[in-house]
Amino acid sequence: MSQYHDVALDIHSYMERSFSVDGAIIGPDPGVRFNYRIWRFLKGYTPWIAWNDDLYYLQCQGYWVMANWLLSREPDDRFAQIALAASDQIVERQRVDGAWDYPNPEWKGRVATVEGTFACFALLEAYRRTGRERYLQSALRYHDFFSNRIGFQEYQGTTAVNYFAGRHSNPVPNNSSLILRYLANLAQATGEPRYVEKCKSIVDFLLKFQQPSGELPYVVDEPRMLHFQCFQYHSFIYLDTWNYYRMSGDERVLPFLQGVLRFLEGAVHPSGYGYYQCDQPYRTVNYHTAAIATALVTCDDIGLVPGKVAEYRALAQRAFQYLFQQQQSDGSFTHSRGDYRLIGDHRRYPRYLAMMLYHLLCTAERA
Repeated sequence: MSQYHDVALDIHSYMERSFSVDGAIIGPDPGVRFNYRIWRFLKGYTPWIAWNDDLYYLQCQGYWVMANWLLSREPDDRFAQIALAASDQIVERQRVDGAWDYPNPEWKGRVATVEGTFACFALLEAYRRTGRERYLQSALRYHDFFSNRIGFQEYQGTTAVNYFAGRHSNPVPNNSSLILRYLANLAQATGEPRYVEKCKSIVDFLLKFQQPSGELPYVVDEPRMLHFQCFQYHSFIYLDTWNYYRMSGDERVLPFLQGVLRFLEGAVHPSGYGYYQCDQPYRTVNYHTAAIATALVTCDDIGLVPGKVAEYRALAQRAFQYLFQQQQSDGSFTHSRGDYRLIGDHRRYPRYLAMMLYHLLCTAERA
């Protein structure tokens, strides 16, 4: 067992004790709008108040399910049962039109690309592990909704995914890299190459808007949103595109991946924490650090020269060592510090703990 695995097991135990409800993972979240900007900090500094703000995020379920499959060693062991119970909850909560409701009341009525995509990651992995058709059929029902109600937009001669169903705005690159992984996953599960037909044009979109530094804007053609939480989002862009490459063999993304890593060279503080964004070096979020470290360590099979591989691994190790030191005695991690320079968010959020759990286990598999 490695330290990555041990830290991950402690997170898993904490999440199971604190957030597991009938197979689902349900708990508080930083949320959006006013709650993200202000209200969550008040909640963190008043832990004796029962805030009753638990939410069911599909992104959380997706990471939780994938992490439990990484922990599973036998088809019917405890971790497999946990993964299947969470997958069953996803199927049972699916709407008749194939979508799932967005959890935050501020965005009531919206359907987000990211949420449905992570539901399908869980469902497709459950199908791959068990061969049970109900999981594949649930994923295909969502894909029908995705194709007809969310869909893509043609943007400057390329293709980008939409952020929400029924709403069109400037595209967000990290959503399109996520969809590359989703479409390749769906094609692999079904054996049908038609699901990846749009991937070439989606790759064109990512290549078109990558800057010489390797960075992409958070929102295309929105100067105010160029650097929004840039390092964590580029870590996810890297990991999703890397997964797409592993499934598809599409070598067009190799220079793109190398460019993203070049940008992430500046993501780690000398003490090891991951920067929140490039103009806020005083601010850090623990799950950002985990994502940055995982992206940097996943660098050995994309055509880099050996010296660069060693450099990125050293950066990753620095970030992981910082992260390990932040784990609390109960296995949890607080969320952030340096917010507005003076405060931090001391709550434990299952969505982000699940991300950290999954990334640590992925790293343990490669160690």
